[in-house]
Parts: sequence; C-alpha cells; structure tokens
Amino acid sequence: MQEQLFRQEGPFYHLHTEPVQDRNILDWDTERIAVMNFLALTVQRSPVDLLAYALMNNHFHLILKGSEEDCISTFEAWKVRMERYFSRHGKKGILAPVKAGLTPILNLKQFRDEIAYVIRNAYVVRPDVNPLGDPWCSGYLYFNKMLPLGVFPPADQLSFRERRALTCSRDVQVPAGLTVHQGMLRPESFVNYALVEALFPNARKFTVWVFKNIEAQIETAQRLGERPVLTDEDILKISLKICRERYQTSSVDRLTEDRKKELAVILKNEYYASNGQLARFAHLPPAVISRLFPLADKNR
Repeated sequence: MQEQLFRQEGPFYHLHTEPVQDRNILDWDTERIAVMNFLALTVQRSPVDLLAYALMNNHFHLILKGSEEDCISTFEAWKVRMERYFSRHGKKGILAPVKAGLTPILNLKQFRDEIAYVIRNAYVVRPDVNPLGDPWCSGYLYFNKMLPLGVFPPADQLSFRERRALTCSRDVQVPAGLTVHQGMLRPESFVNYALVEALFPNARKFTVWVFKNIEAQIETAQRLGERPVLTDEDILKISLKICRERYQTSSVDRLTEDRKKELAVILKNEYYASNGQLARFAHLPPAVISRLFPLADKNR
C-alpha cells in the first residue's frame, strides 16, 4: 500500500543548496523565524507540498512534492523574499552564491532515506541538537502525539501591524490555514507531515530509519554530492562491528598496530571519519593518523 501511495502522490524531490563558505546565512533566531515565515508564505501560495525541511546556518534542505518546474520556482520565490529581508538587515548579497540542486526521489526506499538525511542534518554536526525537538528541522512533526493542533490562532486574523511584522513586507496577505505563535508561523500548519507518516510503516520504523541506517546516510550524501558526516556514536558502532566481523575480537585495544591502521583506513575511505575520530576510535596517536592522512589533517 505504501509503494502504491508513493507512486500515486509523486513526484518528489530533494531540494538542497551548497553551503555558503566562511559565512553564515542564519546567525540569530530572529533571522530563522523570518526565513521560516517566508518559507510558509511561499509554500502556501505555490502548487507544491513541503514534506520536510532543515534550515542550517549556511544551507537549506527541503523535501518537496510537485513538478520539477514548480519546485524550482517555489525556491526562487522563497529566495527573493529572503534577499529582500537580508538586504535590509546588513547582509546584502549573502544569498548570491546560493543555488538550488534538485534530486529526484525515484522509489520509496530513497524517499525514506532522504527524509532521514534531512532530519539528521543538524544533529550530525552539532551536539546540542535534538533532531526530534528542533524547530529549525521538521523531525519533531512526525508521529508526534503531543503536537498542539488547533491551539494557535489563525495568522490571517492578526491585526494589520502584526501581519506586517510577520511578513516583513507591505504585502500583508496571509494565506488561510496558517497558524502563528510568538511571531512564527507554525510548521504543523504548512508541512504535510501526515503524508510522510503514511509512507513509513510506523513510528518505530521511522525512528530506526533516522538513527540507525548509517549506510543510507552515506549513500544519500554521495547522491547529493555532499561529504557524509557521521557522529562519534556512529563511528564507534562501525569500529566495533569491523572488529567483530573482520578481526574476530570485541575490542579495538586487542588489535595490533598494523590492524589498527587497517581499521583507520577503512573508517576514512568507507565511512569518511575525521582524523580526530580516527585517533579516538582506531586508538592510534594523532601523529600516526596525521602521517596516514596528512592532507585530511591539514584541512581539518
């Protein structure tokens, strides 16, 4: 039934932007709220459905349902709103290098992989992020019985001044259906999270897909042309698995130095571990890791 639903509801795309180098797009929550509001207003006025999002400091990820042309035009309309805002707030030109890449989602497995990848995006690089409780990522919406539906007021019933502050524009028209709380349009009113839930077997499978499917994370990053990033916990699990399956031991400490170097090479080449992670989980001195991977050490 889920395979049939996927075919009926598509097409789906993963829209992603390359990170802006050496500068953040988003530095403050006030900026994130504004960008979130622009996204809500844009999506509600477009023919596409937004299924997942991650607003990173220097790049964005969106999972969209709609035609390729509509997905791109929706992004461009969102970008125009953001450019106007940043031009008025001391960041003129910050979005000039930002271009959207659009990856078609061809099957149900890839759909689930891409959703998980988006939800994990901030979590894998920031230890303070709970991917199922982060307002700048849609992970908290899915299979969440605690969503406060119907609690927040409709945004189109706000006063003119409140709508002006909400839209940061002279165009204060707000599409029906959006709700607002403390100046932010609520994601549950413009993200089609129910469709995502319908395309996963259940809440448990969804959680496993997000946190356990490490190979899929690597595969998805490569498909998007990005460098996979795994957490220390991921690298630790992989290290112990390699020890058990390849060296028939349950401990890295029991490996000879040559085998620890072999392990480091596997973790670097197949799992994109950083030099710091290699030192920690292959149990080799940093100087040895630096000799094995000098360029990686220099770049980090």
